[in-house]
Amino acid sequence: MSFIHHPAFQSLGLPLLLSLVLTLSLGMRQTSAGLRWWAMGSAIALLLSFFLLPGFDWPATARAQKLPWIVLGGTGLAFVWVLSGATRPNRWMHWAMGSALWAIACVWLTANPEQWAHSLLGALAGAAVLAFLLIKRPLSGATQSAHERTAAPDDVATIDVADAAALTVAALGLAALAAGGGSLLLAQLAMMLGVVTAVPGLWAWLRPAAGLAISPAALFPLGLAWLVIAYSLAVPGPSAAGRVLVITLAFAAPALLKRSAWAARHPRWAPLLTALLAALPVVVALAWLLLGDAAPSGADGSLGDANEDDPYYKPTWE
Repeated sequence: MSFIHHPAFQSLGLPLLLSLVLTLSLGMRQTSAGLRWWAMGSAIALLLSFFLLPGFDWPATARAQKLPWIVLGGTGLAFVWVLSGATRPNRWMHWAMGSALWAIACVWLTANPEQWAHSLLGALAGAAVLAFLLIKRPLSGATQSAHERTAAPDDVATIDVADAAALTVAALGLAALAAGGGSLLLAQLAMMLGVVTAVPGLWAWLRPAAGLAISPAALFPLGLAWLVIAYSLAVPGPSAAGRVLVITLAFAAPALLKRSAWAARHPRWAPLLTALLAALPVVVALAWLLLGDAAPSGADGSLGDANEDDPYYKPTWE
């Protein structure tokens, strides 16, 4: 059973298996409950993967230890949203509640209480990211009316998959950024996030006739996980924070395409183009890391004092 502790199984195998089992088992049930809950399987899969890495340790001192608890809180809030059963959910209220939870998480993530500026900037940047994930932007103007006249319901669901595509690319970007900076634990956690986000996105895109839409509530816990990892990578200094902010631009890709006439005419290809567009800031951030200074891009990836001298958990660049 040694493969259980292999990094490839922890980062890829287990999250992929859990996400496939949970999302497919719920999505194949063509009931209102199944269609409403199926995408939440990815958040549950991520939480179950956290039991193996990094674990639900308490008290949580390192940021990597706090990640599972923050995602657990976000999943609980998302469950409340889904259970409310609102046919037209108040997207602004959900954004306000999610941003408040993230602001509390920022205060907890800040190691030094005197570094209040880090918490404030992190809360503001996170609120912007959550706005892209939670506040759905319909196609505007003439494009919207034309799309509403011609698009099938499965095409509308396909356009919504663009948000999952952008989050997947952004998570993989953080994984590459963390690995390049020496924080392999954060790289693994980001890979886990990318895998569980990609599974429902790909399935909804490949089977549009099933009418499977990924709700903002399902993306919220995954977005919180992304923000925690991004915050951990941004802490070391201005260069590290700048690279993370560049990757944050990936979340604007769905909003740009949803306002384009091309997306209305080709909804089937909108998620794919979204992923390519979201990859552009990721490439820029990685080029900055490789060609720029040799500052660390990871921070506080340890699981406690016992691992402070272990290069696997701690960035090696100083």
